[in-house]
Amino acid sequence: MRARLRSFSTLFGVLLCAIALAVAVTGLTVALASDADVDQRLATTVETLESHLLRQALLVETAGPVDIGGFTRMTRAFDLALAEGLAQARPGSAQRARLLAHAALAERWRVAAARTLDAPADDPPAAVAARAELLERFRRDGAAFRKDLLGRSDAADRRAHDAVLLMAIMLPLLALLGAAGALTGRWRRRSAGAAEDHRLLLEDRRHRSAQDEFTRALQGARSEREAQRMLKRQLERSLADGSATVLNRNNSDNRLEAVTAVRSDSPLADAIPEAQPEDCLAVRFGQPQERAAGSSPLLPCELCGALAGSVTCVPSLVGGEVIGSVLVETEVPLDDGERRRLADAVTQSAPVLASMRNLRLAETRAATDALTGLPNRRSAEETLKLMLANADRSATPLAVALFDLDHFKNVNDVYGHEKGDQLLAAVGDVASSATRACDFVARFGGEEFLALLPNTDLAGGVLACDKLRETIARLHVLGAGHSPSASFGVAVFPDDGTDPETLVRGADRALYAAKSSGRNCVRALRTLEAENGTFAAAGATHDQTDRAPA
Repeated sequence: MRARLRSFSTLFGVLLCAIALAVAVTGLTVALASDADVDQRLATTVETLESHLLRQALLVETAGPVDIGGFTRMTRAFDLALAEGLAQARPGSAQRARLLAHAALAERWRVAAARTLDAPADDPPAAVAARAELLERFRRDGAAFRKDLLGRSDAADRRAHDAVLLMAIMLPLLALLGAAGALTGRWRRRSAGAAEDHRLLLEDRRHRSAQDEFTRALQGARSEREAQRMLKRQLERSLADGSATVLNRNNSDNRLEAVTAVRSDSPLADAIPEAQPEDCLAVRFGQPQERAAGSSPLLPCELCGALAGSVTCVPSLVGGEVIGSVLVETEVPLDDGERRRLADAVTQSAPVLASMRNLRLAETRAATDALTGLPNRRSAEETLKLMLANADRSATPLAVALFDLDHFKNVNDVYGHEKGDQLLAAVGDVASSATRACDFVARFGGEEFLALLPNTDLAGGVLACDKLRETIARLHVLGAGHSPSASFGVAVFPDDGTDPETLVRGADRALYAAKSSGRNCVRALRTLEAENGTFAAAGATHDQTDRAPA
Protein backbone atom coordinates (compact mmCIF):
# COMPACT_ATOMS: atom_id res chain seq x y z
CA MET A 1 0.00 0.00 0.00
CA ARG A 2 2.79 2.35 0.93
CA ALA A 3 4.66 1.39 -2.25
CA ARG A 4 1.56 2.20 -4.24
CA LEU A 5 1.30 5.56 -2.51
CA ARG A 6 4.95 6.28 -3.17
CA SER A 7 4.50 5.19 -6.79
CA PHE A 8 1.46 7.41 -7.12
CA SER A 9 3.35 10.33 -5.55
CA THR A 10 6.26 9.81 -7.95
CA LEU A 11 3.92 9.58 -10.93
CA PHE A 12 2.03 12.59 -9.75
CA GLY A 13 5.28 14.55 -9.39
CA VAL A 14 6.33 13.54 -12.90
CA LEU A 15 2.94 14.56 -14.23
CA LEU A 16 3.22 17.96 -12.53
CA CYS A 17 6.66 18.46 -14.08
CA ALA A 18 5.23 17.58 -17.48
CA ILE A 19 2.43 20.10 -16.98
CA ALA A 20 4.93 22.77 -16.03
CA LEU A 21 7.01 21.93 -19.11
CA ALA A 22 3.98 22.03 -21.42
CA VAL A 23 2.78 25.31 -19.99
CA ALA A 24 6.27 26.76 -20.38
CA VAL A 25 6.45 25.60 -24.00
CA THR A 26 3.01 27.03 -24.72
CA GLY A 27 3.87 30.35 -23.11
CA LEU A 28 7.16 30.48 -25.01
CA THR A 29 5.39 29.79 -28.29
CA VAL A 30 2.81 32.50 -27.69
CA ALA A 31 5.45 34.98 -26.57
CA LEU A 32 7.69 34.31 -29.57
CA ALA A 33 4.78 34.59 -31.99
CA SER A 34 3.70 37.84 -30.33
CA ASP A 35 7.25 39.22 -30.48
CA ALA A 36 7.50 38.34 -34.17
CA ASP A 37 4.18 40.04 -34.90
CA VAL A 38 5.19 43.19 -32.97
CA ASP A 39 8.55 43.33 -34.77
CA GLN A 40 6.90 43.02 -38.17
CA ARG A 41 4.40 45.76 -37.35
CA LEU A 42 7.18 48.00 -36.04
CA ALA A 43 9.14 47.41 -39.25
CA THR A 44 6.07 48.50 -41.22
CA THR A 45 5.77 51.60 -38.99
CA VAL A 46 9.42 52.54 -39.61
CA GLU A 47 8.85 52.20 -43.36
CA THR A 48 5.71 54.40 -43.11
CA LEU A 49 7.61 57.07 -41.14
CA GLU A 50 10.34 57.14 -43.79
CA SER A 51 7.71 57.51 -46.54
CA HIS A 52 6.07 60.48 -44.78
CA LEU A 53 9.37 62.26 -44.13
CA LEU A 54 10.64 61.74 -47.68
CA ARG A 55 7.40 63.25 -49.01
CA GLN A 56 7.94 66.25 -46.74
CA ALA A 57 11.54 66.54 -47.93
CA LEU A 58 10.33 66.50 -51.52
CA LEU A 59 8.02 69.43 -50.73
CA VAL A 60 10.75 71.46 -48.99
CA GLU A 61 13.72 70.77 -51.26
CA THR A 62 11.87 71.16 -54.59
CA ALA A 63 12.23 74.60 -56.14
CA GLY A 64 9.17 76.81 -56.00
CA PRO A 65 6.64 77.75 -53.32
CA VAL A 66 6.11 75.27 -50.50
CA ASP A 67 2.63 73.90 -49.75
CA ILE A 68 2.45 74.75 -46.03
CA GLY A 69 -0.87 72.92 -45.65
CA GLY A 70 0.54 69.78 -47.25
CA PHE A 71 3.64 69.98 -45.07
CA THR A 72 1.46 70.26 -41.94
CA ARG A 73 -0.76 67.35 -42.98
CA MET A 74 2.27 65.18 -43.59
CA THR A 75 3.64 66.12 -40.16
CA ARG A 76 0.33 65.09 -38.61
CA ALA A 77 0.33 61.80 -40.54
CA PHE A 78 3.92 61.17 -39.38
CA ASP A 79 2.96 61.83 -35.75
CA LEU A 80 -0.09 59.55 -35.96
CA ALA A 81 2.01 56.73 -37.46
CA LEU A 82 4.58 57.26 -34.69
CA ALA A 83 1.86 57.11 -32.04
CA GLU A 84 0.58 53.82 -33.46
CA GLY A 85 4.10 52.41 -33.45
CA LEU A 86 4.67 53.48 -29.84
CA ALA A 87 1.36 51.88 -28.86
CA GLN A 88 2.54 48.60 -30.39
CA ALA A 89 5.99 48.59 -28.77
CA ARG A 90 6.21 47.35 -25.21
CA PRO A 91 6.86 50.06 -22.59
CA GLY A 92 10.51 50.12 -21.61
CA SER A 93 11.61 47.90 -24.50
CA ALA A 94 14.71 48.57 -26.61
CA GLN A 95 12.52 48.74 -29.74
CA ARG A 96 10.45 51.55 -28.22
CA ALA A 97 13.57 53.50 -27.24
CA ARG A 98 15.03 53.05 -30.71
CA LEU A 99 11.77 54.10 -32.36
CA LEU A 100 11.78 57.30 -30.27
CA ALA A 101 15.43 57.96 -31.21
CA HIS A 102 14.54 57.37 -34.87
CA ALA A 103 11.64 59.85 -34.61
CA ALA A 104 13.96 62.37 -32.94
CA LEU A 105 16.09 62.45 -36.13
CA ALA A 106 12.95 63.28 -38.11
CA GLU A 107 12.04 66.01 -35.61
CA ARG A 108 15.49 67.57 -36.03
CA TRP A 109 15.02 67.60 -39.79
CA ARG A 110 11.54 69.17 -39.47
CA VAL A 111 12.92 71.90 -37.18
CA ALA A 112 15.58 72.69 -39.79
CA ALA A 113 12.94 72.59 -42.56
CA ALA A 114 10.64 74.90 -40.54
CA ARG A 115 13.34 77.58 -40.63
CA THR A 116 13.29 77.34 -44.41
CA LEU A 117 9.49 77.67 -44.46
CA ASP A 118 9.69 80.77 -42.23
CA ALA A 119 12.40 82.40 -44.40
CA PRO A 120 12.49 80.63 -47.81
CA ALA A 121 14.71 83.32 -49.31
CA ASP A 122 17.39 82.82 -46.64
CA ASP A 123 18.38 79.19 -47.20
CA PRO A 124 22.19 78.95 -47.41
CA PRO A 125 23.86 75.88 -48.95
CA ALA A 126 25.14 74.86 -45.52
CA ALA A 127 21.55 74.57 -44.25
CA VAL A 128 20.54 72.53 -47.32
CA ALA A 129 23.53 70.23 -46.77
CA ALA A 130 22.72 69.86 -43.07
CA ARG A 131 19.14 68.87 -43.88
CA ALA A 132 20.36 66.40 -46.51
CA GLU A 133 22.74 64.85 -43.97
CA LEU A 134 19.93 64.54 -41.39
CA LEU A 135 17.67 62.95 -44.01
CA GLU A 136 20.40 60.45 -45.01
CA ARG A 137 21.03 59.59 -41.36
CA PHE A 138 17.29 59.04 -40.92
CA ARG A 139 17.20 56.68 -43.93
CA ARG A 140 20.29 54.72 -42.83
CA ASP A 141 18.98 54.42 -39.29
CA GLY A 142 15.57 53.30 -40.60
CA ALA A 143 17.13 50.67 -42.86
CA ALA A 144 19.26 49.28 -40.01
CA PHE A 145 16.27 49.34 -37.64
CA ARG A 146 14.06 47.43 -40.11
CA LYS A 147 16.81 44.89 -40.74
CA ASP A 148 17.18 44.25 -37.00
CA LEU A 149 13.40 43.95 -36.53
CA LEU A 150 12.93 41.53 -39.43
CA GLY A 151 15.93 39.48 -38.30
CA ARG A 152 14.46 39.23 -34.81
CA SER A 153 11.11 38.23 -36.33
CA ASP A 154 12.64 35.38 -38.40
CA ALA A 155 14.56 34.07 -35.39
CA ALA A 156 11.41 34.21 -33.26
CA ASP A 157 9.47 32.31 -35.93
CA ARG A 158 12.09 29.53 -35.98
CA ARG A 159 12.08 29.25 -32.20
CA ALA A 160 8.28 29.21 -32.20
CA HIS A 161 8.34 26.38 -34.75
CA ASP A 162 10.69 24.36 -32.55
CA ALA A 163 8.50 25.00 -29.56
CA VAL A 164 5.39 23.84 -31.47
CA LEU A 165 7.24 20.67 -32.48
CA LEU A 166 8.11 20.01 -28.86
CA MET A 167 4.51 20.67 -27.94
CA ALA A 168 3.35 18.04 -30.47
CA ILE A 169 5.63 15.49 -28.84
CA MET A 170 4.25 16.34 -25.42
CA LEU A 171 0.58 15.99 -26.44
CA PRO A 172 0.19 12.31 -25.35
CA LEU A 173 1.72 13.10 -22.01
CA LEU A 174 -0.60 16.10 -21.65
CA ALA A 175 -3.61 13.79 -22.07
CA LEU A 176 -2.44 11.71 -19.11
CA LEU A 177 -1.70 14.81 -17.10
CA GLY A 178 -5.20 16.09 -17.73
CA ALA A 179 -6.69 12.89 -16.31
CA ALA A 180 -4.45 13.02 -13.24
CA GLY A 181 -5.03 16.73 -12.71
CA ALA A 182 -8.80 16.19 -12.67
CA LEU A 183 -8.35 14.23 -9.41
CA THR A 184 -6.49 16.97 -7.59
CA GLY A 185 -7.16 20.47 -6.36
CA ARG A 186 -4.40 21.79 -8.58
CA TRP A 187 -6.68 21.47 -11.57
CA ARG A 188 -9.31 23.61 -9.85
CA ARG A 189 -6.71 26.26 -9.12
CA ARG A 190 -5.46 26.07 -12.70
CA SER A 191 -9.02 26.52 -13.91
CA ALA A 192 -9.35 29.56 -11.68
CA GLY A 193 -6.10 30.91 -13.13
CA ALA A 194 -7.38 30.33 -16.66
CA ALA A 195 -10.54 32.23 -15.82
CA GLU A 196 -8.44 35.14 -14.56
CA ASP A 197 -6.33 35.01 -17.70
CA HIS A 198 -9.48 35.05 -19.77
CA ARG A 199 -10.74 38.05 -17.85
CA LEU A 200 -7.47 39.89 -18.40
CA LEU A 201 -7.54 38.98 -22.07
CA LEU A 202 -11.06 40.36 -22.44
CA GLU A 203 -10.01 43.50 -20.57
CA ASP A 204 -7.02 43.91 -22.86
CA ARG A 205 -9.23 43.50 -25.91
CA ARG A 206 -11.63 46.14 -24.59
CA HIS A 207 -8.67 48.45 -23.99
CA ARG A 208 -7.34 47.92 -27.51
CA SER A 209 -10.79 48.51 -28.96
CA ALA A 210 -11.13 51.74 -26.96
CA GLN A 211 -7.65 52.84 -28.06
CA ASP A 212 -8.50 52.14 -31.70
CA GLU A 213 -11.65 54.20 -31.35
CA PHE A 214 -9.63 56.98 -29.67
CA THR A 215 -7.11 56.94 -32.53
CA ARG A 216 -9.83 57.27 -35.14
CA ALA A 217 -11.52 60.06 -33.19
CA LEU A 218 -8.23 61.98 -32.85
CA GLN A 219 -7.75 61.80 -36.61
CA GLY A 220 -11.14 63.47 -37.06
CA ALA A 221 -10.68 66.19 -34.42
CA ARG A 222 -11.30 69.64 -35.91
CA SER A 223 -9.39 71.66 -33.32
CA GLU A 224 -6.89 71.38 -30.50
CA ARG A 225 -9.62 72.06 -27.91
CA GLU A 226 -11.82 69.27 -29.28
CA ALA A 227 -8.88 66.81 -29.14
CA GLN A 228 -8.15 67.84 -25.52
CA ARG A 229 -11.77 67.28 -24.46
CA MET A 230 -11.66 63.93 -26.28
CA LEU A 231 -8.59 62.91 -24.25
CA LYS A 232 -10.40 63.81 -21.01
CA ARG A 233 -13.45 61.71 -21.96
CA GLN A 234 -11.25 58.77 -23.00
CA LEU A 235 -9.48 58.74 -19.64
CA GLU A 236 -12.61 59.15 -17.52
CA ARG A 237 -14.27 56.39 -19.52
CA SER A 238 -11.39 53.94 -19.01
CA LEU A 239 -10.61 54.79 -15.35
CA ALA A 240 -13.34 53.93 -12.86
CA ASP A 241 -14.39 56.87 -10.65
CA GLY A 242 -11.56 58.99 -12.07
CA SER A 243 -11.56 62.71 -12.77
CA ALA A 244 -9.12 63.90 -15.48
CA THR A 245 -7.83 67.43 -16.15
CA VAL A 246 -5.77 68.26 -19.25
CA LEU A 247 -3.16 70.98 -18.66
CA ASN A 248 -1.49 72.98 -21.42
CA ARG A 249 1.93 74.63 -21.12
CA ASN A 250 1.84 78.24 -22.35
CA ASN A 251 5.49 79.19 -22.74
CA SER A 252 4.83 82.72 -23.97
CA ASP A 253 3.03 83.66 -20.73
CA ASN A 254 4.92 81.15 -18.53
CA ARG A 255 1.62 79.64 -17.40
CA LEU A 256 0.09 76.21 -16.98
CA GLU A 257 -3.54 76.36 -18.10
CA ALA A 258 -6.42 73.94 -17.61
CA VAL A 259 -7.87 73.43 -21.09
CA THR A 260 -10.68 71.14 -19.92
CA ALA A 261 -13.37 71.82 -17.34
CA VAL A 262 -12.42 71.90 -13.64
CA ARG A 263 -15.05 71.42 -10.93
CA SER A 264 -15.76 74.69 -9.11
CA ASP A 265 -15.43 72.96 -5.70
CA SER A 266 -12.03 71.45 -6.56
CA PRO A 267 -8.86 72.98 -5.05
CA LEU A 268 -7.54 73.07 -8.60
CA ALA A 269 -10.01 75.84 -9.41
CA ASP A 270 -8.08 78.15 -7.05
CA ALA A 271 -4.58 76.91 -7.95
CA ILE A 272 -4.84 76.89 -11.76
CA PRO A 273 -5.24 80.67 -12.47
CA GLU A 274 -1.81 81.44 -10.97
CA ALA A 275 -0.08 78.17 -11.92
CA GLN A 276 3.30 78.16 -13.64
CA PRO A 277 4.77 75.16 -15.50
CA GLU A 278 7.31 74.46 -12.74
CA ASP A 279 4.51 74.14 -10.17
CA CYS A 280 3.58 70.75 -11.67
CA LEU A 281 6.20 68.12 -10.76
CA ALA A 282 5.36 66.01 -13.82
CA VAL A 283 6.11 69.00 -16.07
CA ARG A 284 9.20 69.97 -14.05
CA PHE A 285 10.81 66.51 -14.16
CA GLY A 286 9.24 65.22 -17.40
CA GLN A 287 8.22 61.99 -15.62
CA PRO A 288 4.93 60.60 -14.23
CA GLN A 289 4.22 61.50 -10.61
CA GLU A 290 1.96 59.65 -8.15
CA ARG A 291 0.69 60.47 -4.68
CA ALA A 292 -1.56 58.28 -2.55
CA ALA A 293 -4.42 59.82 -0.58
CA GLY A 294 -3.27 61.06 2.83
CA SER A 295 0.45 60.76 2.04
CA SER A 296 2.95 63.53 2.76
CA PRO A 297 5.75 63.48 0.14
CA LEU A 298 9.08 65.19 0.74
CA LEU A 299 8.56 67.40 -2.32
CA PRO A 300 4.83 68.17 -2.60
CA CYS A 301 3.28 69.34 -5.84
CA GLU A 302 2.11 72.95 -5.57
CA LEU A 303 -0.66 72.31 -8.05
CA CYS A 304 -2.32 69.08 -6.90
CA GLY A 305 -0.98 68.84 -3.32
CA ALA A 306 -4.31 70.06 -1.91
CA LEU A 307 -6.39 67.35 -3.63
CA ALA A 308 -7.87 64.85 -1.17
CA GLY A 309 -7.79 61.71 -3.33
CA SER A 310 -4.99 59.77 -4.95
CA VAL A 311 -3.32 61.69 -7.78
CA THR A 312 -1.45 60.50 -10.87
CA CYS A 313 0.04 63.12 -13.21
CA VAL A 314 1.60 62.17 -16.56
CA PRO A 315 3.59 64.65 -18.69
CA SER A 316 2.69 65.10 -22.35
CA LEU A 317 5.98 64.70 -24.24
CA VAL A 318 6.72 65.39 -27.90
CA GLY A 319 10.30 65.07 -29.10
CA GLY A 320 11.59 65.34 -25.54
CA GLU A 321 9.69 68.61 -24.94
CA VAL A 322 6.96 68.79 -22.28
CA ILE A 323 3.91 70.50 -23.82
CA GLY A 324 1.61 69.92 -20.83
CA SER A 325 0.38 67.19 -18.53
CA VAL A 326 -2.70 65.15 -17.65
CA LEU A 327 -3.77 65.03 -14.00
CA VAL A 328 -6.02 62.17 -12.83
CA GLU A 329 -7.64 62.11 -9.38
CA THR A 330 -9.08 58.80 -8.06
CA GLU A 331 -10.26 57.49 -4.71
CA VAL A 332 -7.64 54.70 -4.68
CA PRO A 333 -4.25 54.48 -6.44
CA LEU A 334 -4.27 53.20 -10.03
CA ASP A 335 -3.31 49.59 -10.69
CA ASP A 336 -0.80 48.56 -13.36
CA GLY A 337 -3.43 48.17 -16.07
CA GLU A 338 -4.91 51.61 -15.38
CA ARG A 339 -1.45 53.20 -15.39
CA ARG A 340 -0.77 51.60 -18.76
CA ARG A 341 -4.08 52.85 -20.18
CA LEU A 342 -3.35 56.36 -18.90
CA ALA A 343 0.17 56.37 -20.36
CA ASP A 344 -1.05 54.98 -23.71
CA ALA A 345 -3.75 57.65 -24.07
CA VAL A 346 -1.37 60.51 -23.22
CA THR A 347 1.39 59.17 -25.50
CA GLN A 348 -1.06 58.68 -28.34
CA SER A 349 -2.58 62.15 -28.10
CA ALA A 350 0.59 64.19 -27.49
CA PRO A 351 1.83 64.32 -31.14
CA VAL A 352 -1.66 65.16 -32.38
CA LEU A 353 -2.07 68.00 -29.85
CA ALA A 354 1.40 69.34 -30.68
CA SER A 355 0.64 69.36 -34.41
CA MET A 356 -2.69 71.11 -33.87
CA ARG A 357 -1.05 73.68 -31.61
CA ASN A 358 1.61 74.43 -34.22
CA LEU A 359 -1.06 74.74 -36.89
CA ARG A 360 -3.11 77.11 -34.71
CA LEU A 361 -0.09 79.30 -34.02
CA ALA A 362 0.76 79.42 -37.71
CA GLU A 363 -2.80 80.43 -38.62
CA THR A 364 -2.81 83.10 -35.90
CA ARG A 365 0.47 84.58 -37.13
CA ALA A 366 -0.82 84.60 -40.71
CA ALA A 367 -3.88 86.63 -39.67
CA THR A 368 -2.13 89.06 -37.28
CA ASP A 369 -0.21 92.27 -37.89
CA ALA A 370 3.18 91.85 -36.22
CA LEU A 371 3.62 95.53 -35.30
CA THR A 372 0.28 96.34 -33.65
CA GLY A 373 -0.90 92.86 -32.67
CA LEU A 374 -4.22 93.61 -34.43
CA PRO A 375 -5.73 91.44 -37.15
CA ASN A 376 -4.33 92.22 -40.59
CA ARG A 377 -6.16 93.19 -43.80
CA ARG A 378 -6.77 89.60 -44.85
CA SER A 379 -8.39 88.79 -41.50
CA ALA A 380 -10.37 92.06 -41.63
CA GLU A 381 -11.87 91.27 -45.03
CA GLU A 382 -12.94 87.79 -43.90
CA THR A 383 -14.40 89.15 -40.64
CA LEU A 384 -16.32 91.87 -42.51
CA LYS A 385 -18.01 89.21 -44.64
CA LEU A 386 -19.00 87.21 -41.55
CA MET A 387 -20.30 90.27 -39.67
CA LEU A 388 -22.31 91.39 -42.70
CA ALA A 389 -23.90 87.94 -42.92
CA ASN A 390 -24.79 88.05 -39.20
CA ALA A 391 -26.18 91.57 -39.49
CA ASP A 392 -28.26 90.57 -42.50
CA ARG A 393 -29.62 87.51 -40.67
CA SER A 394 -30.49 89.43 -37.51
CA ALA A 395 -31.68 92.57 -39.38
CA THR A 396 -29.38 94.82 -37.31
CA PRO A 397 -27.12 97.67 -38.47
CA LEU A 398 -23.35 97.38 -38.79
CA ALA A 399 -21.11 100.46 -38.72
CA VAL A 400 -17.95 100.27 -40.85
CA ALA A 401 -15.31 102.88 -40.00
CA LEU A 402 -12.00 103.62 -41.70
CA PHE A 403 -9.53 105.89 -39.90
CA ASP A 404 -5.91 106.83 -40.34
CA LEU A 405 -3.36 109.04 -38.63
CA ASP A 406 -3.05 112.61 -39.89
CA HIS A 407 0.30 113.69 -41.34
CA PHE A 408 1.85 110.32 -40.56
CA LYS A 409 4.51 110.83 -43.22
CA ASN A 410 5.66 113.92 -41.32
CA VAL A 411 5.91 111.83 -38.14
CA ASN A 412 8.28 109.44 -39.89
CA ASP A 413 10.26 112.28 -41.44
CA VAL A 414 10.60 114.36 -38.24
CA TYR A 415 10.74 111.74 -35.48
CA GLY A 416 11.99 108.71 -37.40
CA HIS A 417 10.39 105.42 -38.40
CA GLU A 418 10.95 103.95 -34.94
CA LYS A 419 8.70 106.61 -33.40
CA GLY A 420 6.23 106.04 -36.22
CA ASP A 421 6.10 102.34 -35.42
CA GLN A 422 5.64 103.13 -31.72
CA LEU A 423 2.74 105.45 -32.57
CA LEU A 424 1.06 102.75 -34.71
CA ALA A 425 1.46 100.19 -31.92
CA ALA A 426 0.03 102.62 -29.36
CA VAL A 427 -2.96 103.37 -31.61
CA GLY A 428 -3.53 99.62 -31.98
CA ASP A 429 -3.55 99.26 -28.16
CA VAL A 430 -6.01 102.10 -27.51
CA ALA A 431 -8.24 101.02 -30.41
CA SER A 432 -8.56 97.55 -28.87
CA SER A 433 -9.14 98.81 -25.32
CA ALA A 434 -11.51 101.68 -26.23
CA THR A 435 -13.96 99.49 -28.16
CA ARG A 436 -16.44 96.87 -27.01
CA ALA A 437 -15.65 93.18 -26.77
CA CYS A 438 -17.96 92.49 -29.73
CA ASP A 439 -16.27 95.14 -31.92
CA PHE A 440 -13.47 94.35 -34.33
CA VAL A 441 -10.44 96.56 -35.06
CA ALA A 442 -7.75 95.72 -37.64
CA ARG A 443 -4.78 97.37 -39.26
CA PHE A 444 -5.93 97.83 -42.85
CA GLY A 445 -2.63 98.97 -44.33
CA GLY A 446 0.08 101.56 -43.60
CA GLU A 447 -1.35 104.00 -41.04
CA GLU A 448 -4.96 103.06 -41.90
CA PHE A 449 -7.23 101.06 -39.57
CA LEU A 450 -10.66 99.45 -39.97
CA ALA A 451 -13.28 99.25 -37.19
CA LEU A 452 -16.43 97.09 -37.40
CA LEU A 453 -19.16 97.94 -34.88
CA PRO A 454 -22.02 95.40 -34.87
CA ASN A 455 -25.54 96.40 -33.87
CA THR A 456 -24.54 100.07 -34.23
CA ASP A 457 -26.43 102.67 -36.28
CA LEU A 458 -25.07 105.87 -37.81
CA ALA A 459 -25.33 107.98 -34.65
CA GLY A 460 -23.73 105.26 -32.52
CA GLY A 461 -20.93 104.74 -35.04
CA VAL A 462 -20.10 108.45 -35.21
CA LEU A 463 -20.15 108.72 -31.41
CA ALA A 464 -17.88 105.69 -30.95
CA CYS A 465 -15.41 107.00 -33.55
CA ASP A 466 -15.37 110.45 -31.95
CA LYS A 467 -14.52 108.92 -28.55
CA LEU A 468 -11.73 106.89 -30.15
CA ARG A 469 -10.46 110.04 -31.92
CA GLU A 470 -10.24 111.86 -28.56
CA THR A 471 -8.45 108.88 -27.00
CA ILE A 472 -5.84 108.86 -29.79
CA ALA A 473 -5.28 112.60 -29.33
CA ARG A 474 -4.29 111.96 -25.69
CA LEU A 475 -1.37 109.69 -26.66
CA HIS A 476 2.09 111.00 -25.72
CA VAL A 477 4.29 108.84 -27.90
CA LEU A 478 5.82 111.79 -29.77
CA GLY A 479 6.74 113.82 -26.68
CA ALA A 480 5.36 116.91 -24.96
CA GLY A 481 3.41 119.31 -27.15
CA HIS A 482 2.99 116.85 -30.03
CA SER A 483 -0.37 115.09 -29.95
CA PRO A 484 -1.32 112.75 -32.80
CA SER A 485 -4.67 113.08 -34.51
CA ALA A 486 -6.80 110.82 -36.68
CA SER A 487 -9.53 111.27 -39.28
CA PHE A 488 -12.53 108.93 -39.49
CA GLY A 489 -15.00 107.95 -42.21
CA VAL A 490 -18.16 105.97 -41.37
CA ALA A 491 -20.56 103.95 -43.54
CA VAL A 492 -23.46 101.88 -42.18
CA PHE A 493 -25.07 98.64 -43.35
CA PRO A 494 -27.65 98.42 -44.88
CA ASP A 495 -28.32 102.12 -45.63
CA ASP A 496 -24.94 102.85 -47.26
CA GLY A 497 -24.37 99.48 -48.87
CA THR A 498 -25.00 95.75 -48.50
CA ASP A 499 -21.70 94.25 -49.64
CA PRO A 500 -18.16 94.63 -48.24
CA GLU A 501 -16.72 96.48 -51.22
CA THR A 502 -19.45 99.13 -51.24
CA LEU A 503 -19.23 99.76 -47.49
CA VAL A 504 -15.43 100.01 -47.45
CA ARG A 505 -15.52 102.30 -50.49
CA GLY A 506 -18.15 104.45 -48.80
CA ALA A 507 -16.17 104.69 -45.55
CA ASP A 508 -13.10 105.60 -47.62
CA ARG A 509 -14.99 108.45 -49.32
CA ALA A 510 -16.13 109.70 -45.94
CA LEU A 511 -12.54 109.53 -44.69
CA TYR A 512 -11.43 111.57 -47.70
CA ALA A 513 -14.05 114.16 -46.77
CA ALA A 514 -12.73 114.25 -43.19
CA LYS A 515 -9.24 114.90 -44.57
CA SER A 516 -10.61 117.65 -46.81
CA SER A 517 -12.46 119.20 -43.83
CA GLY A 518 -9.25 119.88 -41.93
CA ARG A 519 -8.54 116.42 -40.49
CA ASN A 520 -8.98 115.28 -36.86
CA CYS A 521 -12.74 114.79 -37.28
CA VAL A 522 -15.40 112.17 -38.05
CA ARG A 523 -17.50 112.26 -41.23
CA ALA A 524 -20.32 109.94 -42.24
CA LEU A 525 -21.10 108.93 -45.83
CA ARG A 526 -24.85 109.54 -45.44
CA THR A 527 -24.27 113.05 -44.10
CA LEU A 528 -21.98 113.85 -47.02
CA GLU A 529 -24.54 112.70 -49.56
CA ALA A 530 -27.21 114.76 -47.84
CA GLU A 531 -24.95 117.84 -47.85
CA ASN A 532 -23.34 117.52 -51.26
CA GLY A 533 -25.56 115.21 -53.28
CA THR A 534 -23.23 112.76 -54.93
CA PHE A 535 -20.12 113.75 -52.96
CA ALA A 536 -17.73 111.08 -54.14
CA ALA A 537 -19.27 110.01 -57.43
CA ALA A 538 -15.85 110.33 -59.02
CA GLY A 539 -14.54 107.61 -56.68
CA ALA A 540 -11.77 109.74 -55.18
CA THR A 541 -9.61 108.18 -52.49
CA HIS A 542 -8.25 110.05 -49.52
CA ASP A 543 -4.93 111.86 -49.45
CA GLN A 544 -2.02 109.52 -50.11
CA THR A 545 0.53 111.97 -48.72
CA ASP A 546 -0.51 110.97 -45.20
CA ARG A 547 0.41 107.33 -45.87
CA ALA A 548 3.85 105.86 -45.36
CA PRO A 549 4.95 102.25 -44.81
CA ALA A 550 5.38 101.24 -41.18
